[in-house]
Amino acid sequence: MKEHKKHSQLERPNIEAFSKCDFAFVGTHCNAINLMIRDLKINLSPDHRIITIDANHSNEFAGSKLQIDEQIIHLQTVSSDGEYDQRIRASEYDLALVNGNHYPAKRQIVFLDSNKEASVKKRLHQLDNIIAFVKIDRDEPFSFLKEKMGEKINEIPVFTQYAIEKISAVLKEHLSNQRPELCALILAGGASSRMGRDKSQINLHGESQEIHLAKITQSLGLKTFISKRKHDKKEIDGIQVITDTVLDLGPFGAILTAFQQHRNKAFLVLACDLPLVNKTLIEQLIKHRDTTKFATCVKAKTKSFQEPLISIYEPRAYLRLLSFLGIGYACPRKVLINSDCKIVEVEDENLVLNMNTPEELEKAKEIIDG
Repeated sequence: MKEHKKHSQLERPNIEAFSKCDFAFVGTHCNAINLMIRDLKINLSPDHRIITIDANHSNEFAGSKLQIDEQIIHLQTVSSDGEYDQRIRASEYDLALVNGNHYPAKRQIVFLDSNKEASVKKRLHQLDNIIAFVKIDRDEPFSFLKEKMGEKINEIPVFTQYAIEKISAVLKEHLSNQRPELCALILAGGASSRMGRDKSQINLHGESQEIHLAKITQSLGLKTFISKRKHDKKEIDGIQVITDTVLDLGPFGAILTAFQQHRNKAFLVLACDLPLVNKTLIEQLIKHRDTTKFATCVKAKTKSFQEPLISIYEPRAYLRLLSFLGIGYACPRKVLINSDCKIVEVEDENLVLNMNTPEELEKAKEIIDG
C-alpha cells in the first residue's frame, strides 16, 4: 500500500541554520571572535546581506542574540521563534557569522589558540568542514585535528587574525557557490484584451514574440521557460512551458508560479509585449545583476519607475511577493518600487516601449522598420 501524501511536495529553499551560508568561528575567547566578526561584517556588508549570531553574555538575560544590520533582537534561544520562523528569517540572508563557542554552523573557521585547546577538542564532533585556521599563538593545528582530518588538513589555509581581506576572500569563494542559477521566464499568457489578439504570437522579428525573446535568452546561455496562463503542451519549439497555478493575477501569478516550481532559481522576467527589448539590453541587465537585492531592474531615464517585466527576480523575492499578496497587492511594480532593488538605467526609452493596443503595435513597427 502506497504511503498517502496529503500535501504537494514543494521544492524548498537552499538554506542552512541561520542563512544561505553559515560560518562558525571557534577556538578562542569570545571577544576575539566578536572582533573578527565585526571586521568581516564591515568588509562584506556592502555586497552581502549578513546576520550575526552570538550568545548574550549579560546576567540580565540568559539567551542568544541575533544582530541584523544595526538591530539586536534578543531570544531565549536561537530557535525560540520555532523552526519555521527561523527558516523564513534564514532565507533572507546571504551569510551568517556565528560565534561557534555557542552555536555550531555548517562551515568552521578555527582559531589556533593554545589556551583554548580543550575547548576545541570538546567541539571536535562539530568540526567537520573547516575552511580556514587563524593563528593566535601557534602556527599548526592541534594534533587531534590532524588525526581527524589526515592529509586534507594541509589544504586548509592558515591566516593571522588581522588578515581580514584574505579571510573575507575565503568566505566569498564559498558564497559564490551559493549564487542562484539565473533562468529566463518569458511571459506569454496575457489575455491581450486591448490588442484584440494574442500578443505573444505577433511577428515583428521573423517569428512570434515569445520565440524571439526565448531565442535571445537561450543564446546567452540561460535555461528558458515560457509562461502560459493556459496551455495543453509541455513545450513550445523545445522550450519548456510553465502553466500558471496561481490564477487570475496576471504577471504576478506567473512569477509566483515559476518560483513555486523552481524555488532556488532566479528569473529574468521578460514580457512579450515589449517589442524592442534586445540582446544588448538583456546583457546589460545580467552584467549588473545584484544577488543581494530582491531584484535587478531596467528603468528608462525618462521614466519615473523601473520596469517590473524587464527585471531579474532573486529567489528571496518570492517571500516578498507573497507578503504583498497577503496584504492585498498583486502588482509587481508596486513590490519593486517598495523593495531593495538594483536599478539599471538606460537612455533609450523605446527599449521599454509597451504594445498593448493596435496603435502601439504600429508605433513599434515604425521604429523597427526605421
